[in-house]
Amino acid sequence: MNGAFGMPLAFLSSAKTPLPFDAMMITNVGWISTEIGDVRRELENFHCYTSFMSRLIVKNLPPYVTPARLREHFEQKGSPGGNITDVKVSRKSDGTSRRFGFVGFKSEQEADAAQRWFDHTFIDSTRISVHVSEVSSGHLLHRISLLE
Repeated sequence: MNGAFGMPLAFLSSAKTPLPFDAMMITNVGWISTEIGDVRRELENFHCYTSFMSRLIVKNLPPYVTPARLREHFEQKGSPGGNITDVKVSRKSDGTSRRFGFVGFKSEQEADAAQRWFDHTFIDSTRISVHVSEVSSGHLLHRISLLE
């Protein structure tokens, strides 16, 4: 996996407890890079790095729901509103829905209000569940590798 400068990336994980992203180091076989800011800027450009608590996972979606329909549901009149940054519906390699998706918000407060408002609501006749999405450091490493 190569990072911002074409160098192989590996997270140092000698600590017994997981380190927060800011405390992690990126290494290139002995060369320690302090260019985490550059990696973060790349992630922001691809909407991959947002506040962890400002992204919601929406489960039990109807199989025909599109990102536009999911966005429409979260922007409906009477809802708490908020600035939606991105919407994604997860699909299998054959194009069929995996029946879950993600909705990103600009702030944690907006995401929290949306989670409370939309959890256990219905899209058409299907009851959805909405939770704050947890992002692991392994997921961040995967996202960095996608930038190559």
